[in-house]
Amino acid sequence: MIKAFIAGVFGLFFAWNVWAGVGNFLGIQNQRLQLGLALTPLGWFVIILDVFAPVLLFVAAILFARSKSRWMFTGVLLLALLISAVVNLDLVLGVSQLAMFDTGSAG
Repeated sequence: MIKAFIAGVFGLFFAWNVWAGVGNFLGIQNQRLQLGLALTPLGWFVIILDVFAPVLLFVAAILFARSKSRWMFTGVLLLALLISAVVNLDLVLGVSQLAMFDTGSAG
């Protein structure tokens, strides 16, 4: 029962991270259309991973820690949330615009 509550609380944070990924996806699509540029394969990988990484990390953490103690369960979920936040920041802030957009496709 307590693990379900802990998972639910952490699930809200992961859902917020997914929502931020969806916002980044829409923002990059908007930029792409306004600039008339295509996305590079790395650009597509980055924006898709930004949306799905939190989901995959949450599911992996739940499956890995479900038989552990309550404190270990919380710790694994916290670690997965931190990894998800770092991945989100690295993808959004660490990938340059030149790597994201195919400037050779500009008309």
